[in-house]
Amino acid sequence: MMNKSELDKILKNLYEGSSFQFKYNGLTYEFYCWNYDIKVSEYSYTVRSSFQGMNVSKITDKYIHLYTFDMMNQRTSFKLPIYEIKKIDEK
Repeated sequence: MMNKSELDKILKNLYEGSSFQFKYNGLTYEFYCWNYDIKVSEYSYTVRSSFQGMNVSKITDKYIHLYTFDMMNQRTSFKLPIYEIKKIDEK
């Protein structure tokens, strides 16, 4: 399982186009860094599985806050508990 400081270390090493995989509730997801805003020196992140994904709105001590919009512009949000995710080590 993971804590906020471990997640911060992983995020610090991500750059545009890079990612890491993790497991949550037995399923594999990818935490993907996809956009760098040079004006404010920030990245945007997406959590995705196969073809579906949710954007990261913020990261707190306990949760990764996710959101997405469907084709009818309906917002869906989810709080992903950091302590319930497990990073998959690359070989």
